[in-house]
Amino acid sequence: MIYLYESQSIPNELVSHIQNTPLLYTYFDINFKGIKPKNYCGFLFTNDESYFIIPKIADENTQNLNTFIYMFMYAYDINLKNEDLMNGNSKNR
Repeated sequence: MIYLYESQSIPNELVSHIQNTPLLYTYFDINFKGIKPKNYCGFLFTNDESYFIIPKIADENTQNLNTFIYMFMYAYDINLKNEDLMNGNSKNR
């Protein structure tokens, strides 16, 4: 999975896909300097690759993801334990 942070330039392999998909324009800032994710979060799957669009919270990927998951769980009152996360990770491998 590739992380895409808001205001960070996207990988070259995504440029044509986003340019050719008008439904994605809402989620990306497209200008002469390039294409960058806006302040949205979500997943994008294209060309057998997964992208996680996430707001910039911390400098380290792991801390950023952990903080985001905590905020998401807190906002939606999701009851999730560490064991659930570990079981989910082992299914992907």
